[in-house]
Amino acid sequence: MVSLDVDSFSVRATKWVRERAGSPLAWEVHEGSILDPEFVSHLEPADIVYSWGVLHHTGNLWEAIRHAAGRVPPGGLFYIALYEKTPESPYWIDVKQRYNRASAPCKRFMELGYVYRTFLRTKSPAIFLRNLRYIRDYRASRGMAFRTDIRDWLGGWPYEPATPAEVTGFCEGTLGLKTVKVRTGEANVEYLFARGNGISAGSTPR
Repeated sequence: MVSLDVDSFSVRATKWVRERAGSPLAWEVHEGSILDPEFVSHLEPADIVYSWGVLHHTGNLWEAIRHAAGRVPPGGLFYIALYEKTPESPYWIDVKQRYNRASAPCKRFMELGYVYRTFLRTKSPAIFLRNLRYIRDYRASRGMAFRTDIRDWLGGWPYEPATPAEVTGFCEGTLGLKTVKVRTGEANVEYLFARGNGISAGSTPR
């Protein structure tokens, strides 16, 4: 198994998890960018290439997908989750850009405003209490602090969502993959592709 990330903190966290698992020799952890063709070329092909909610934050979604899919050998699987492009996407692009430009006090204000609008602004006492419990138990259910996830969502830039038709069209028509399953959910859409024998990755469409 090979894990990789461009963020040094994430790499250190992954190495810590690897150590907790007994430092298995079959688990490699590397720091590098999926957009760096030289770095990617040194990664061995894998039967399963997996990326959850990451490629849309690289700044070049289609190049990131192409490079990741290029590590899938014939008979391999490509499993990715990407933000779905919706009519609200331009609004969130604006929010994320403003959040990243904002001062620290303004960022706290935006975070509080988002929490209020999303979780606390309700006329139903039952829903209000349910959301308070959700916030209280967030770390136990998601493995991260509630505020960390809020900052991750508001500050998640670059941000490049795509429609399922765009993703499947690119992966099938350009990369030569076969769509096995598409599963919609909350914000992210999950895609499972397979590469048949003798199929190779193509180039990014214009």
